Amino acid sequence: MKTFGLVSALLLSAVTVSAQSTRFITPAANQHVVAGQTFQVSIAITPTLSSVDVVALVLGLKASNDPESTDLGETIVATSIAPRFDQRVPQAQFVHLLNITVPSNPINGVDRAYNLTMAEFYTLGAVNTALADVSQIPIFVASN
Repeated sequence: MKTFGLVSALLLSAVTVSAQSTRFITPAANQHVVAGQTFQVSIAITPTLSSVDVVALVLGLKASNDPESTDLGETIVATSIAPRFDQRVPQAQFVHLLNITVPSNPINGVDRAYNLTMAEFYTLGAVNTALADVSQIPIFVASN
């Protein structure tokens, strides 16, 4: 009986961790953006059978050589938003569409490689399990 409980707990935790996945659609990896200018960020939420309530979304900008994988760097937007269903996206995923202004004087200067970072906080399932996804994509911040 202990084995069944342990196996059930492991399976449940694996489902909880993999039930939600968030990724950047745009910008593309290594896309050039201009300091002080606005560009669009599209973030896809992979469909899940469980209910998902997005609580908050935070985007940051950090030096590309920063080894800390969970550090968001300089916060450029923090918001609580609800995802929208977008028929134009493959598999008709829920997406966040945001217009982001690149800092005119990023923390490490311009004409440098950065990582656009994201943390999404959400609740999952009937018991509203609180979870977070963190991801990043490389971009290049050019001078204007």
